[in-house]
Amino acid sequence: MQQGELSQGTEERDQGLLQLLELPGLHEEDRLKIQALLEQLTALQAENARLRKRIHRLSAGNTPKMSTKLKEALYE
Repeated sequence: MQQGELSQGTEERDQGLLQLLELPGLHEEDRLKIQALLEQLTALQAENARLRKRIHRLSAGNTPKMSTKLKEALYE
């Protein structure tokens, strides 16, 4: 699955959850639980994106490198 497909599925799921909040017979307690789940989902999605970027950088070998000045100072 590509990143675009993942975000599209996520958007559709989020829209579905938002529609649940608008159901007429929904109890306030259930509405609050759904809102809490949405907030948690958003936070986890952001963390997942950060971790994926980090893993990609590490696997690609693009690890942060020492600056030239720092390297020269250490070798003196």
